[in-house]
Amino acid sequence: MNFIPCFLWAALALSPIPALAAEKTPRELIAEVPERSGGIYYAYPHANDIMPEIPKGYQVAFISHYGRHGSRWIIKTWEYHESISGLDSAAQHNGLTPLGNDVLRRLRIIEAQARGNEGALSPKGEAQHRGIAERLLLRFPDFLNDSARIEAYSSTEPRCIMSMAAFCERMKELKPGLTIKRHASPGDMAFISWSNPEIKAVNKPGSPWWKDLENWRDSVLNPQRLIASLFTEPSGVANPTRLMWMLHDVAVDVQDVDPGVELLDIFTTDELYNLWQALNYKMYYLHGNNPATDAAGPRSARSLLDHIVADVDSAATGSRPHRAATLRFGHDTALLRLLALAKIEGAAEVVDNPEEYADHWQDFALTPMAANLQIILLTSCEGKEPLVHIRHNERPAVLPIKNAHRYFYPWAEVRSLWKE
Repeated sequence: MNFIPCFLWAALALSPIPALAAEKTPRELIAEVPERSGGIYYAYPHANDIMPEIPKGYQVAFISHYGRHGSRWIIKTWEYHESISGLDSAAQHNGLTPLGNDVLRRLRIIEAQARGNEGALSPKGEAQHRGIAERLLLRFPDFLNDSARIEAYSSTEPRCIMSMAAFCERMKELKPGLTIKRHASPGDMAFISWSNPEIKAVNKPGSPWWKDLENWRDSVLNPQRLIASLFTEPSGVANPTRLMWMLHDVAVDVQDVDPGVELLDIFTTDELYNLWQALNYKMYYLHGNNPATDAAGPRSARSLLDHIVADVDSAATGSRPHRAATLRFGHDTALLRLLALAKIEGAAEVVDNPEEYADHWQDFALTPMAANLQIILLTSCEGKEPLVHIRHNERPAVLPIKNAHRYFYPWAEVRSLWKE
């Protein structure tokens, strides 16, 4: 494999990181971009690339990547049908307001386009992965050159396989000489996306926490204004909270499939924030460092983190000198757990009060559609210790390790942290 000489890295490094913007609350972030209220349905929000200057004397030696599948259609298609049915029955008796009739029209357009596509990768999801692949090649053009060899693994879910295909296809378009070996085998699910027995028991329908979630959700949601805006006789709606929930589920997926109509405009910012809080509650409870589950979710990512560590180790020691990168494609749940277990800042918080989940942990920032984690191994021409630069959604990530070079950590210390 051809490496760029160490003395050239300082000249070729990308622009330094700009000053961080003033911190905003989750409510302010949702008011700014209502699509964030979808949590894990938030479409990948890539902006300008950020890459700190690589320390002098170092060069890229290996890249390890885990990516969530890209934007997709809703998996539970009954949400379309239940939302339409809730309004259609009233429409038969002139029971909808003008807005209600218009919302019913929009729902039918969305449902028609989604028919037969439940859970499938959308064109936008494919474009997201093509973009991430292209930026990776542009970021490290001399490392990921035509002679590079890459190994790619995917979950057996079609949307993940299609994401891998889009990513690898774009790499091959830009660098035709790349050698990419692809895998999508049931045996690989033991590290791509695994759940331990403890978290399976917690997430089992009928478990006590489901009732706690429903009670908490109902305590923060107030559907009265929304229902009154859609129905001429709001009191006749049998389960207004459930209908509000279903409408929001359909509305937030619009950003992932672009059906030509919008639906988030029927909600106020307060309603969107509270709907998101309930979604975020569920994701943190199951996949964050939640004391109530003894962090069972993150512990499910042990095999995935071990797979990454072994891969980086082999590159750092030179025992596998010919592989330039390992690419993995899976799911939001596996990535959320990995981020928490790996102690990535913003993902590893320990919160024991459900009222405070939203303040300390935001799923839309952690695993939007096509979210990713990249570990860039750097070695030295001068025999210095290997470093790693970690990128979360193509931005520098922070670990609880003091380091001499900002955003670049000694691999030995990261390895020790991750093997605890």
